[in-house]
Amino acid sequence: KSGAKRMFEGEFASLDALQKTETVRVPHPITVLDRPTGPGTILVMEYLDLKKCAKQAELGSSLARLHLVNLEQRNNGGDFVEQFGFDIETCCGFLPQGNQWHNN
Repeated sequence: KSGAKRMFEGEFASLDALQKTETVRVPHPITVLDRPTGPGTILVMEYLDLKKCAKQAELGSSLARLHLVNLEQRNNGGDFVEQFGFDIETCCGFLPQGNQWHNN
């Protein structure tokens, strides 16, 4: 489908960025490739055997830590982001989100 490569490349980058925060467990992205048997694109990632979330409070704490990562990096003198956006276009389904870097 048209736009699949952009969508999957954005998803790959998003999963990679989330994984690097070491706050929330997400599937490890492996690669984005063209389908070998025809048109289209494939996102290859780690398989997670997901079941119901029995530890919702732990998940909530992890999501809260995720939202504090950038602030903690700034406070600790590390690399942090001063703008809103993302390095690569991401999509909601096939709809591009227009998430270029902005000051507000």
